[in-house]
Amino acid sequence: MDKSDYETNSEFDPDFDSDVEPPVDKLQEKKLYHKSASLRLYKRIIKLPKKSLELPAKYDRVNVRFLETSHEELDPSKIVDEHIKEWQLGVTDLEEAVELSICSMKQGEISIFEVEEVYVDSSKSRKLGDRWYFMVELISFVTIVDIFADFSIFKLTEHRGTGISRLEPCDLIQAELVLKNNVNEILWHSNISETYTHVSVIVDTLESELKKHDVVLTNETILSTLKSFKVKERAILEIPTTKKTSRDEVDPRVPISINNLTYNLVKDHVYLFFEVKELLHHEDIFNDRQVVKTLLKTGYTTAKPEEYSRLFFDYSIRINGSEIFTSNVISL
Repeated sequence: MDKSDYETNSEFDPDFDSDVEPPVDKLQEKKLYHKSASLRLYKRIIKLPKKSLELPAKYDRVNVRFLETSHEELDPSKIVDEHIKEWQLGVTDLEEAVELSICSMKQGEISIFEVEEVYVDSSKSRKLGDRWYFMVELISFVTIVDIFADFSIFKLTEHRGTGISRLEPCDLIQAELVLKNNVNEILWHSNISETYTHVSVIVDTLESELKKHDVVLTNETILSTLKSFKVKERAILEIPTTKKTSRDEVDPRVPISINNLTYNLVKDHVYLFFEVKELLHHEDIFNDRQVVKTLLKTGYTTAKPEEYSRLFFDYSIRINGSEIFTSNVISL
């Protein structure tokens, strides 16, 4: 499974009411979830506490309870006493069926899975073999995105953003940035909460600060990375330094905790904790820097004024931050 699911699912609030949620009376209906040359995977949802479109995918770190059973045990209380396991999808050595099952689940869900193995007999005919069952509870997960799909910069999402707008170079934001090394020591801290700052200015500042710590990234790379953020989003960027180190070389003595899951920091990497607190979207109306629109409040319909529309509006004029004129409500 790839990470494309994340970009689709991240547009929605975790409590998004999906039109495809199964009715409560259909939760325990067994369905064929996956079919391949080596196995068939059947799924029964036993408990689905909240509606959401968010699913874990490759590289995500998950907290699960897992119980292998000898038959289709549909009692969710059987899994309560199991120890919580921490796995990273695509990294932890898991059975194919187990990883596929977790990628089909939503946070808080309990499901039971039936695995039907397929083999080729002496006549080269495909036959159904052994069956085995397991129950899974997905307690929580942390979304981890390979930003450029090249195993360089990883994004560990602590809190998803809201809305569909992502950062653009001209946008004004209030944000907090903390740069740490691989032993969780603070290298640099900037809290831009009192005033708004252009995203492009933050990119330039970051480029300069990263160079001080053996990280050489182009302005375009940093901007592309920050453009994956939305307002109210909080995430950690794992960035390699110029020193060549395998991602497998970690220091388990100083892990960080993300949504109650542990994450071991990788040697010769730095970690940028980035939180977008507020966002003012900038738009160059005519692409000539003559008229720039700053969005203070999003409209609640898609309709826009036409040539003969009647408008009710007010406006004010400011020069160098000082208001020199304020109108009454005007009708045109």
